[in-house]
Amino acid sequence: MLQEYYRRLNALIPPEARTWCEYDALVITGDRAEAILNAASVQSADLIVISAHGAEGTFNVPLTTAYQVVAQAHCPVLRVRT
Repeated sequence: MLQEYYRRLNALIPPEARTWCEYDALVITGDRAEAILNAASVQSADLIVISAHGAEGTFNVPLTTAYQVVAQAHCPVLRVRT
């Protein structure tokens, strides 16, 4: 199952970006925010790109994974709406 996720994740990277951009697509498990932040640190990431889907109408917006990653990341984070 993880291999299928990895294949699908890599398919999202445009072919033209592969010629000028170095990237690592990772499929990891565990607590989402903690796993993303740990992987970014271990990989010495220059940028984290994360999906940001709405938590409208909830009171736990500060607890969302995207919020936690943006608040705690050591590098810039790009939130992309799905």
